[in-house]
Amino acid sequence: MTGLMCVSFILALWIGAGLNVRATPPKAGGVTNGDGFSKYYVKPYIRIPPFLIGILFALVYKEYKEQSGSSYKILNSIKQSKIAKNSILFIGFALMLLLTFLPRQVQLKDDAWPDWVHITWRAFQKSAYVVATTMVILPSLLGDNTLLKRFLCHPLLVPLARLSFTAYLVHLFWIYQSYFSATSSFHFTYGNVTYNTLATGTVSFIGGLILSLLIEVPMANIESVYLNNAKKPNKDKQVEKDVSAFTGANSSVIPISSKVSNNV
Repeated sequence: MTGLMCVSFILALWIGAGLNVRATPPKAGGVTNGDGFSKYYVKPYIRIPPFLIGILFALVYKEYKEQSGSSYKILNSIKQSKIAKNSILFIGFALMLLLTFLPRQVQLKDDAWPDWVHITWRAFQKSAYVVATTMVILPSLLGDNTLLKRFLCHPLLVPLARLSFTAYLVHLFWIYQSYFSATSSFHFTYGNVTYNTLATGTVSFIGGLILSLLIEVPMANIESVYLNNAKKPNKDKQVEKDVSAFTGANSSVIPISSKVSNNV
């Protein structure tokens, strides 16, 4: 996976340089660099590193939960150190804020950054944000009852957490429908963007709920039934094995049915 990430980063730098991608978000009523969107932004070989980072951390966390491997030793040492946990949390928040607000410089003045900074920013921006998010939630995953953990575990947010992936799948369709069907140009202000964000989030979670009820939940139930049926014979065999091992190890044990037949 590390090799795949390196290849993806190299492609992002190479293709990004050829297309002259910019760190600035879309403006002036649309995507200013059509090739940068269609040939760069949406391509899976450009977007894959954040997903690979998530898989890698899942494997690391699995070792931690199983208390095996070097991952357990590293995370356990972090867990025992309050300084380490707070430092990781602080660095994660700082990196997240930096990634959010630093592009404001080129929003105000496009030539504030040289071209190579634009290209490098685009290549590593999403991966850096995933790393920052992981660092922020790490103390909670290690067992600390942080404010973030208490907030995310609130009963009102639990249903939304279960719908977050399906909401992610449908949110872009609503954004496209909302903007491309507009009959007048959209004026970006803090109020307008906040209103659109709340509206898009609401519609996305409603669509995610419908998608979950129609597809995700039924498929999960079918999968559960088949997995349980597949595992049931193995459990029966294990019970028989345990019983035979017990009776074999204790030859003086006589089955109840034999006692009954002898008495009769």
